[in-house]
Amino acid sequence: MTPAIKFKYDAVNHIYRLRGDIIPSNTGILSAEGLFDYIGVPEASMEAARLFGSAVHKACELWDKSTLDESILSKPLVPYLDAWKKFVREMQPVVNTEWIERPICSYQHRFGTIPDRVWTINNKLTVLEIKSTSTMQKAVGIQLAGQAIAIKENLGPVKQRWAVQLKDNGTYQIYTYESRADETIFISCLNVWRWKRENL
Repeated sequence: MTPAIKFKYDAVNHIYRLRGDIIPSNTGILSAEGLFDYIGVPEASMEAARLFGSAVHKACELWDKSTLDESILSKPLVPYLDAWKKFVREMQPVVNTEWIERPICSYQHRFGTIPDRVWTINNKLTVLEIKSTSTMQKAVGIQLAGQAIAIKENLGPVKQRWAVQLKDNGTYQIYTYESRADETIFISCLNVWRWKRENL
C-alpha cells in the first residue's frame, strides 16, 4: 500500500495534492466533462442546495460518531437525519468511523475523492453516497465507480455501490449500481479531462 504521507487534502480550499502536485477531484472530473448537468438551474438555487446538502451530511456524520447534539439541530434537517437513522437501523452496517467522509486518492490514476461512507453491509464492503436531492443524477453510478477505484488501492475491493437518497418525509431510497462499464467510463472521463488540460 502506498504511504499516505504522499497524499494531502486541503479541506478549506478543497484541493487534493499528491506528492505536492494538485490532482483533480472525482466530482470535478465528472462535472467538467458534463456528466453532472445543472444547466438551467439558477446559481443561487445551486448554492442553497449545496449548503443544505452539506448540513445534512454533517448531521449524519456527527450522529454516526455519537457526537451530535440533536437539541440544536435545525428543524429542516430532522427528517433527513431520521431517514439516515432508519437506513442504519434497517441495513445494520458494520460502522467504521475511520471511513466517514475520509479524503483519499488513487495513486495509480492520480485523482482525489471523499467517499461518504465505506462500510460493510451483508458481509460486503460497500461504498455509500448520501444524497438529499429530490432527483438522482444519472452519473452517480460513475461517481461511485471512481470512489471504488480509490478505495481498492487504500482498503480493498468494493463489492457494493449504493446511493442512499434521504427524503424530507423521513424515509430513504437505495439506488444500487452494478454496471461493470461504470469504472471504464470514469477512467475515460479522467483521460479526456487530462488531455484537455494538456492540449487546449
